[in-house]
Amino acid sequence: FSFLRRGMSPNLNLMTLGYSHTLSYFDTTICGSEAAHSKPEPDIFLKACEKLHVLPSEALVLEDSEAGIEAAYRAHIKVICIPDMKYPTDEYVNKAFKVLDSLDEVINELEKGIES
Repeated sequence: FSFLRRGMSPNLNLMTLGYSHTLSYFDTTICGSEAAHSKPEPDIFLKACEKLHVLPSEALVLEDSEAGIEAAYRAHIKVICIPDMKYPTDEYVNKAFKVLDSLDEVINELEKGIES
């Protein structure tokens, strides 16, 4: 798994995950400064795939924003949207693999298996 965070330094990413006791769940972290272009460009997701040695077709993105949905869509990566402050418009709902109400529902989707 990879942890992506826009606008944070790599050290702050590590501190955030360390304080929340979740660092051990991630294989790598990536911050916005490591990508040539920010979302909605796909650079950060493609960089994550590169660092994890996986193809975009093998990856899955969890996103809460329309820009993130667009970035994953442009990277040809399946994206599950878990809306936060704003529910995505129909344009972005159509680009998402699924739109779920909570992270708990993501677990159920993963247990069922993500079909191509």
